[in-house]
Amino acid sequence: SSGINAEWPLRPGRKRIVKLENELLTGLSKDNEKRGGEEAIMTRLRKLLEKSEAARHQSEYSLLLEQKKSRELKDEIADRDEKFSEETQKYKGLLQECQNRAKEWEKAVALAEKAAEMERENMEASFENLKAIISERNGLIEFVTCEAEEKKKQVDNIAKALSTEQTECKKTKEKLLTCEQVIMQQKEGNKQTLLKLAVYEQKEKSTDCASALIPLL
Repeated sequence: SSGINAEWPLRPGRKRIVKLENELLTGLSKDNEKRGGEEAIMTRLRKLLEKSEAARHQSEYSLLLEQKKSRELKDEIADRDEKFSEETQKYKGLLQECQNRAKEWEKAVALAEKAAEMERENMEASFENLKAIISERNGLIEFVTCEAEEKKKQVDNIAKALSTEQTECKKTKEKLLTCEQVIMQQKEGNKQTLLKLAVYEQKEKSTDCASALIPLL
């Protein structure tokens, strides 16, 4: 079109056409530039779309994996919940049993405390009775001790008197023995005297008989 403008003088209509052609060329050039830019944009967009698709597929795969993991986790949690529920029931039963045992122990402890209190009261009463008995016994021991001391004094006095009597008795025995010896001596003397008297009487009789026979001769 620049060659046409250089070779022929341009009429007004031609000028119009040339202008339009120039505008068209300019527009086409701009369109080409614009199209090139749009194609570049489209290319980038396609790449982005491809990347987005790849990312979407990756996301879907990851989502599937996460869903699978989620299902597995849910199943595991359900199993754990079931086991936990079973364990909970088990521990509830054990807790109830422990509570029952605790109540029984509380009752036993209460009974033991009551029995211990009664035993303590009985022991206190027994202790008081024992104190009274001990006091009475101490009084009795004191009385008996006094009586024993008095009896001991009496026994000592009796022993002294007995010792004196034994001494006197010994003296009396010695005197009696002496008397017996004197009596024996006297008896022996009397016996000798009687013998002598008998001999004398015999002699007297003999003499009397002789005297009686003399006249007969």
